[in-house]
Amino acid sequence: MPKLWNKSGIPHAFLKGSILAHSIYPAGCRISSDIDILLRAEDLTACGHVLKELGFIQGFYDENERIVVPATRREILNHRMNYGEVVPYRKAVQEPGDQPNRN
Repeated sequence: MPKLWNKSGIPHAFLKGSILAHSIYPAGCRISSDIDILLRAEDLTACGHVLKELGFIQGFYDENERIVVPATRREILNHRMNYGEVVPYRKAVQEPGDQPNRN
């Protein structure tokens, strides 16, 4: 993913978690389920386009249905205005041993 971001031309900084897992910890000693990216506010739209091209959806993971439920416009605006952050972009992937979703 870092190569893609460098190619996009969007100024960014990866923070903690998965990026550090590959650079300062021995393989397999640190796991992470998210990636934190620091961006300029004016680059959020461009970042969203890149993530959507990669199959990510801005929304919430439904553990019962095992799907990503897209966020409503209201939820997106609420997160931005009240928490100073975006609704997470998520991508459901099939874990080893999972049965394919039959939707």
